[in-house]
Amino acid sequence: MLTDTADTRQRSYRAHEQENLLSEVESVLCVLHPRSILLGGFNAGGQAILAHFCDYAPPQPSWDTSFFESRFMSETLLGMPQLIKAVFVSSEEEMLIPESLFQEKNAHDWLQKLNGSSPNNVLHQYKLAQPAARYAFMLPAAMEKLLHRYFGSIPLLPLAAYQFHKPANEQYLFHCLAGDGSATASLFHSGRLLWHQQFACDVAEDLAWKAASLCRELHIPRIDMHIELALLSDQNFYFATDLERYFPKIKWTRNLATEDGPWAPALFLLQQLFACVL
Repeated sequence: MLTDTADTRQRSYRAHEQENLLSEVESVLCVLHPRSILLGGFNAGGQAILAHFCDYAPPQPSWDTSFFESRFMSETLLGMPQLIKAVFVSSEEEMLIPESLFQEKNAHDWLQKLNGSSPNNVLHQYKLAQPAARYAFMLPAAMEKLLHRYFGSIPLLPLAAYQFHKPANEQYLFHCLAGDGSATASLFHSGRLLWHQQFACDVAEDLAWKAASLCRELHIPRIDMHIELALLSDQNFYFATDLERYFPKIKWTRNLATEDGPWAPALFLLQQLFACVL
């Protein structure tokens, strides 16, 4: 279902149309991008059965607190705070830092200087098991205060954390998440991280070009490259079908069924995020 207003676009997924669907939700995840929010509701079996997505376009600035506060106040899935397991954030200012080099003050200064951002931005860091590194990211001070007000002590995690959650079985695995005009991707070789980057991404060809460039640079036969694609909602579903033309070994659904339809890559993301907080 799609609902548009003059300033925002809203989309939703329901596993079925029965009125009691909300009562089946036992866990909730919140995903924040600089201009959007995705909420997932999970049943007792850990399956995503509800998803709400809302975004806004420029010229409104990133992390517009009036937009996010309106969603925090109106979203039915956030009306049950005891069910919220985590808030995942994709920041425009983030960096993967080896554990041996990580110092919180230095990380804050690096990110501030690299991005020309406000010194008042707040640093968060997440410790990865493999590789031995910290995933550091920044949030504007106003957004930090808003999240503390509405979510309190609920864990705040980097959205890319799911890409590092479990070792990859494939020889070469290209994890990618696209949305809001950007992508975050990681390349693994037999479970070992080779490359990680956030980059501009407006069409599926941007992802295909990045993956193909890595194949050339690292001498990887394209046929050996496995891709797992996740999206924030159904609005960019064509990314999945377009990318499949370039890399046939692609996965973008949580199961073999097609019942998820265009929401499949977003539900695939939610299921992987849920695995991070079990």
